[in-house]
Amino acid sequence: MTALCLALLLPVSAAFAADRGSLGSVDLARLRAAAEGAAAAPDPLARRVMAKVARRHAQLGEADGLYQGLLDSADAALINDAANVRLRLGHLDSALALYQRSIDARPEPAVLFNLSQANARSFEVEALTRALERAQALDSELVAELTSVQGASGSGDFVVDLPVPARLLWDRLVRATDGRAFAAEAR
Repeated sequence: MTALCLALLLPVSAAFAADRGSLGSVDLARLRAAAEGAAAAPDPLARRVMAKVARRHAQLGEADGLYQGLLDSADAALINDAANVRLRLGHLDSALALYQRSIDARPEPAVLFNLSQANARSFEVEALTRALERAQALDSELVAELTSVQGASGSGDFVVDLPVPARLLWDRLVRATDGRAFAAEAR
C-alpha cells in the first residue's frame, strides 16, 4: 500500500478509535502530523479528530480553534461538536447559533437535547421546552436516557458529541482503495 493510501486511511482508523476512546499514543502522533500538514496540506478529517481529542482532554481553546477552521462544512455532527465546545467556553450565542445550524442541516434528537441544555444556560425556558419536545418526538427513549445520564452526572454542562458520520468515513476508504490515489502517486 502506498504512503498516500496510508495517509488517507489513518484518519479513518483514528476517527473510529477516538469515538471509542481508544486512541493510542502512536496513532495520536500520526494524526497530529496529518492534522498539521507535516507531509502535505492539513487533513480536515485529522483536524476534526484532533479537535474531538482536545475537547475530551479539556483543551477547549485548542478544540475551538480546530473546529472554527472546519465550520465551512455542512456536516451536522461537526457543527454540533463545535457548538458543544463553544457552550463549554461560555459563548452561548455562538453555541445556540451552531446548534440551530446543525439542526437545520439534519435534525437529530441528541442535537435538540444539546440545544435544550444551551437554552437552559441562557434561561430561555420556552425555547428549552420546545427543543426537548422536538427531540422527544424524534426519539423519546434516547431523550429519556440522556436526561437520566445528565441527572446522574451532576454536571450542568452535559452535552452529547456525535460520531463522525459513517458516510464520510466510507467515502475516505473508497478514495484510498479505488486506485486513483495510487495512480496519482505513481505519476
